[in-house]
Amino acid sequence: MAKEHNGCEWKRDAAGGYYTTECNNRFEDDYGCTMEEYGYKFCPYCGKPIVSKP
Repeated sequence: MAKEHNGCEWKRDAAGGYYTTECNNRFEDDYGCTMEEYGYKFCPYCGKPIVSKP
């Protein structure tokens, strides 16, 4: 089951122009893949979009 979190910290990912979140880091720890790889479009923890483009 997913761990508790203290909210998302959104950061620019220079490699692909995507944003990563603290939630995504926790998801990877729990499930061994990113939320995007798992098929989520929105964060299951906080509901924010997984991928944001300017």
